[in-house]
Amino acid sequence: MKEHKKLYKSGKLWMTATIMAFAAGTTLATTTAHADTTGNTTNAATQTSTDQVAQQEQKVSADQDAVNKAQTAVDAHKKGIDQASQDLQKAQQDQQDAQSQIDALKNSSMSSDQVQSTIDALTKKANYYQQADLQRKEEQAQVKINQLNDQVSSLNSQTETATVPNGRIDKSKSLLENASRNDLWDNFYSNEQNGNTTWNQKLVPNNIYISPDNDKSANHGASAPSTANLASGAYAPYGEFDKVNATTGMTEDKARELSILLLNELNHAREQRGLAPFVMTEDQFKRAMARAAQPSAANLDHNESDMNSVLGNWHSENLALVNASADNMLSLLNNANGSVSSMLMVDADSNWGHRENFLDSGNYNAAFGFKLLDNGFYVMTFDTTYATDADKTNDLVTNTINNYAAMGPTKDATANDQKLNSQISDLNQQISDLQGTIKQLSNKEDNLQFDASYLSKAEQDQYNQAKAQLNSSQTLADAQTKLQQATEAVKKAQLTKDSLTSQTSTLQKQLDAAKATLAKDQELLGKLKAAQQVSNLQQKVDAQKQTVANDQKTVDTAKQDVDSKQAAYDAAVQTRKDTWNQNQADLAAARATGKEASEAQQKLDDAKAAVANDPKVAAAQQQETTLKAELVKLVPHYGDFLNWKLRDQEEAALSGDQKTQYNQLQSQYHAAQDVVKNAQKAAGIDDLQADVTAKDQKHNELSNKQYASSEKYMAAFDAEQQAEKDLQTAQNNHDLAAKQLQSDQAVLTDLQAQLDQLTQKDNVKYTNLDPSLVMKVNVTAGDTNIPAPKLTDDAFIKNANTASAAMFMVLAQTNGTYPEGTTVEWADPAKVQKDAQTAGTYDEEVILDFPDGSKSKAFNVPGVLVVAAKQTTPSTNPTKPTATDHTLTVHYIEVTGYKADGTPITKVVGTQTFTGKKGTTFGGNQLNIPAGYKLAMDGVTYTITDKDEVNETPVISINTPSTPSTDPNKGDDKPATQEHTLTVHYIEVVGYEPMGAPITKVVGTQTFTGKPGQTFGGDQLKIPAGYKLAMDGVTYTITDKDEVNETPVISVNTPSNKPTPSTDEKSDSQLPAGAKVVNNHVVDADGNILAGWKVVNGQVVKENSSVAQTAAVQNVQPTKDNNDKKLPQTGNADSLAMMGLGAASLLSMFGLAELDKKRG
Repeated sequence: MKEHKKLYKSGKLWMTATIMAFAAGTTLATTTAHADTTGNTTNAATQTSTDQVAQQEQKVSADQDAVNKAQTAVDAHKKGIDQASQDLQKAQQDQQDAQSQIDALKNSSMSSDQVQSTIDALTKKANYYQQADLQRKEEQAQVKINQLNDQVSSLNSQTETATVPNGRIDKSKSLLENASRNDLWDNFYSNEQNGNTTWNQKLVPNNIYISPDNDKSANHGASAPSTANLASGAYAPYGEFDKVNATTGMTEDKARELSILLLNELNHAREQRGLAPFVMTEDQFKRAMARAAQPSAANLDHNESDMNSVLGNWHSENLALVNASADNMLSLLNNANGSVSSMLMVDADSNWGHRENFLDSGNYNAAFGFKLLDNGFYVMTFDTTYATDADKTNDLVTNTINNYAAMGPTKDATANDQKLNSQISDLNQQISDLQGTIKQLSNKEDNLQFDASYLSKAEQDQYNQAKAQLNSSQTLADAQTKLQQATEAVKKAQLTKDSLTSQTSTLQKQLDAAKATLAKDQELLGKLKAAQQVSNLQQKVDAQKQTVANDQKTVDTAKQDVDSKQAAYDAAVQTRKDTWNQNQADLAAARATGKEASEAQQKLDDAKAAVANDPKVAAAQQQETTLKAELVKLVPHYGDFLNWKLRDQEEAALSGDQKTQYNQLQSQYHAAQDVVKNAQKAAGIDDLQADVTAKDQKHNELSNKQYASSEKYMAAFDAEQQAEKDLQTAQNNHDLAAKQLQSDQAVLTDLQAQLDQLTQKDNVKYTNLDPSLVMKVNVTAGDTNIPAPKLTDDAFIKNANTASAAMFMVLAQTNGTYPEGTTVEWADPAKVQKDAQTAGTYDEEVILDFPDGSKSKAFNVPGVLVVAAKQTTPSTNPTKPTATDHTLTVHYIEVTGYKADGTPITKVVGTQTFTGKKGTTFGGNQLNIPAGYKLAMDGVTYTITDKDEVNETPVISINTPSTPSTDPNKGDDKPATQEHTLTVHYIEVVGYEPMGAPITKVVGTQTFTGKPGQTFGGDQLKIPAGYKLAMDGVTYTITDKDEVNETPVISVNTPSNKPTPSTDEKSDSQLPAGAKVVNNHVVDADGNILAGWKVVNGQVVKENSSVAQTAAVQNVQPTKDNNDKKLPQTGNADSLAMMGLGAASLLSMFGLAELDKKRG
């Protein structure tokens, strides 16, 4: 065996997800009253109740309209407040940004080189994150494409027919029948093929490429279509029918189909070379299958003794292995083609013996045989024998394909298939759109533009400050004007928000009042409906009771009928038995007389035989025959008593001599007759004949009597059968009546249960006392007015406003545990009041008050009462320390993530309160920044206004916080007056937020200390073990203040979990000498982009246009004489080739080898 140039994949493993839909519904039993059930029982009271319900429903509807209008007004104002809050927040942020800009312009002292270095570093970092984000979006789009392809496969699996490019498929038919009837034959490798041939987009091979004889190892498959993947939506149906069990292997029918398909390809290739086609008869196929089943074939051993035993007068044989991992016939055909192609074009080490067997110029019978082996491969045999002219008429290849083609195309798509195909078309369009998106993202990745949104807020500020300082047109006056405008905008936004808040409060009160009215009217409506439902159910129960009583009467009547029919049946059985006995007696008598008649007949026959054997009688009979013949000559109608007139005329016409002769002959004829009659009389034949006649008559009389008794028996038998049918009918009627009684009784039981449930008290009906549904009550220590607990919103049962709800409200209730209107009260108010005096969390017992007035038993709710400590302030107004002072509460917040809409997720890491008169400013050392954090922006100050306010200030974490100074008049300690520190966190990207923001973790930290302008890089960087910089050439420069930097690194110890962008790329981080990564491109020492290298997900990969694959075929060596038997010789590279096949099979299982149309 030897390596192949190409191994064709068996097709990806397809999983069809059956999507199942579960529907839950309520079936209402409808009872039909019997004819004797009284109807029309509606009375005045019921009508009054119905009118009340209708009136109350109108009132509830009006209440709901009022609530909806009030809610709309409140929602509109709340939206206005939200917008005003956003406007206020933006104005405050603009104010803060303007102040920060002024501070930066005043305090900035960086040189132009330092500013440019900062801009370059931040630009490089933003580009890195943008590139990673674009690659993530490409991966997400590819994942979505894969998901859509799975949906296409799932829909294709549900269709009976499927549309494929330039054809259609009937999944109930085989691959061979579909190809023949629907013309799914691939048009490549025809006589006219050239480099400009346009592929017809069909997949079933009709020919196989064979290299020229003067260049046998040449592969000219490059002119074939690039790729047609069964995983793609358009071609997926090819892999969804004519399935093969990869574990148990092909059936004999599928093996026959595969043999026909392979020989069809070979015959078309032979035809192009002017060679006669191979003929495949059923007998030849059976022989090939028998040969494949022999152990020597599995061992790829051309054992002539085995071959002789099953093939007979064989001519040649090829043996090969075929990957058996395919689950459909097209994939298995392509796997087999790979082995055949290798024997045609990769056969030099066998002296082209396999090729010569396939292209032999003689006329032969041929067939492929297959046998599944334990190693995951089929052994494939190709055996030829000598053909006869008669064999050609039985050619399975030509006959099967032509017969299928004559049948015409398979059935058209059903309406359901058309619907599914429409959905498939829509999904394929989505796939096409996503592929376009990936292309756009790739183009954007190749042409990166700076995007500041990929930097943190602090980094954006730092970038903007540096740009602002670099831009000479930005002046301090412009910034001060912007600050003044922002301050005015803050005031205006605050006034708008306060006005809307006041209006909303009034509207909310109106909404609450409308809701209260609605709740009250809904409660009354519920009670009216409940009463009406009880009345309706009671009427149904009464009617059903009458139905059950009627059913019982029907059952009793049916039972009486069964008893009557049983008696009739028993009598019929006895009559049938009596007539049977009489018939048997008559039969015995008839048989006895029949025997006597037979014996008499035998005596008569014996006497007749004795007379016939008498010589005198025999001579007389001979004379009688001769004389009659002479008489007939004279009188033709002699002895013809039916034509006596003609006889008399003939006698009268005799002449004298004839008359004399006639009389003499007559006299002799009568004398001969007398001799016979006398002999018969002497033997007593007449008496014997009389005895036979008498006994026959007696036998006939008894036979007639027996026949008559048989008729009576059959009549009795039929009567018994009819009686049995009548009994069975009566029994069936009884059973049906009993089932109806049982069914109606079940309906009655169900109706009675519903009635009982409706009339039950709520405290009996709802016994699940769930503490988790009781909301906590929050009070302050010392409060005397402790509110009652409330139930959560999801605790209440929602009543659906449906037609079924109007009939049976209990059946329309969904979700929740308790009926709407249920409230909660304290079981022990005195204990609650006592506990509320001291801060803490307390367990309390509560009672549920149901809408019908009933109460539940008391049950404990852990931690339901939460008592907060009472805050003590010197002022009577806790929000204002003095009449003229105001407070500003600052929450220092850290951004911990982002929501799907991009809104930051924050947590408070510290709080500080400033108190002072309007205009008082705080900043610098007066700010108590939480330990381990620093301000996200420098130069932050706070100013007291004319009211109490709350502010949120962003901070960022630092791993090594500076030691707070004990001197309140100076800031934290620094290493030295002239030196500053730069703390570098080496970070690894471990994921992404929904909006694309990277999720990172710190894998190492390094601190650099030096004077402004000092630079660090190269060997001075302590990269964490197991990591490398994501970008080459990183350096750090000390500025005039302490800073923190985050530098991306990537792991080099473990492979990435991310899917590689393409199967034709393999990771290779070993760059050529002098090469490095610049702006997401691999360049050489002179800055030129290196071809064949690219950066994927932060890693350098080397491109490779194909995936190396190997396959194996039997190494054979034929003889040169075509008329002699040719047996290729097995090579000795078996183990190496099996390893190649195993590797190729593994690649195929993981979808790394596509269904390539290049069959060379």
